[in-house]
Amino acid sequence: MLSLWPLLEMHGFAENLVQPLCGSILGLWFRPSLVNNPRCRAAFANGQFILIRRDVYERIGGHEVVRNRLLEDIWFARAVKGSGARLLNAIGFDMFSTRMYDRLTAVWRGWSRIFSNAFTSPWTLVAAFALVLLMSGSPFVLAIVAGTLAAGAGWSDVSLNVLAALGAAQVVAMMSVLVRYNRMIRARPAYLVLYPLSVLIVLGILLNALLAAVGLTRVRWRGTTYTTSGRVS
Repeated sequence: MLSLWPLLEMHGFAENLVQPLCGSILGLWFRPSLVNNPRCRAAFANGQFILIRRDVYERIGGHEVVRNRLLEDIWFARAVKGSGARLLNAIGFDMFSTRMYDRLTAVWRGWSRIFSNAFTSPWTLVAAFALVLLMSGSPFVLAIVAGTLAAGAGWSDVSLNVLAALGAAQVVAMMSVLVRYNRMIRARPAYLVLYPLSVLIVLGILLNALLAAVGLTRVRWRGTTYTTSGRVS
């Protein structure tokens, strides 16, 4: 089974603000190097591009095996890899593109749906939330809080000055990586000026997905409301 990752088209404000960070979370957890390794349990597929041998499709029971799954492409990939068949993911940026969502409400609902069903355990969502908070949020918090306190002390407190400088250095280092990442996925680096806002929105999406994954909220997608066990209305 072969699945290609598309180039994401991002035209509107919300798309450019949120899609790159959400996509990077999936890319981190489902790296092709792990998915393509037969000895690794990681399995992923992008439903926008799947090619599968007919004998493998029939062996796993076809789409019947994912009929009760809200995120059928990834669970389909798990069934394929679990059967012992070869699973391959590759980057298809130069072959095709897709526009997933066109406004903030669609981005919020769409990625909540993906995150609530992509991971095998709610604890993975907790880890993703903590990772985004630690790696993307804490440098800004440190730089702003320590910088404000250091300025209030007239820059005379060495400890506060060091913390402020450390936070600023982390932000600069992170931004240098993000600029290269955005260029790689052909996103607009200018939106990184609003990266703290991106982090806050994505943390909200992850929290919403976690609540849905443990059954405390429901996922609404294309006019239908779902729980983790199936369709509601």
